[in-house]
Amino acid sequence: MFLPQPQFNKGFTLVEIMVAVSIFAIVATIAVGALLSANAVNQKAQAIKLAMDNLNFAVDSITIRMRQGTNFVSSQTVVPNDTLTFDSPKGNPDLTVPKHYTYKWDITDGRGSLQMELSGKTTTLTSKELDIKKAFFDVKDSDGVKIATIIIEGSALVGHQEQTFAIETMVTERL
Repeated sequence: MFLPQPQFNKGFTLVEIMVAVSIFAIVATIAVGALLSANAVNQKAQAIKLAMDNLNFAVDSITIRMRQGTNFVSSQTVVPNDTLTFDSPKGNPDLTVPKHYTYKWDITDGRGSLQMELSGKTTTLTSKELDIKKAFFDVKDSDGVKIATIIIEGSALVGHQEQTFAIETMVTERL
């Protein structure tokens, strides 16, 4: 006598599929959240880098002109008008009169910026994301060589958050 062989259905039950899909959904949600968080951190870092690159470019333009300049004078007056003036370039046979540069810290609409004045025209050197809270220009004479110290402090607006910064550099006139 032959006994019938038990029939085994191959496949997954509905409960097993629901558990697997639920676990996958939880893992996917966590992974997407981590990815979005990493993306937000990356965007913030890029925005801060862009703002700092802008500030570094402004300070570099000042120092390059100063290294070729002469007659450095700083004026620490009542805030916000700390200024630095000088003539540049010196010793250039193509120019009978060197250009007279004035760099100053200015507050407009509640936000501070660095500005350059040349030939009566004022140019803002820093972007709107930067708020310069302090700009200090100091010129000292050391054994006949002018040494200028530039200190800039402020914050960069990144999204809805502010990131503070401070930058300092020293420049000596070339002899």
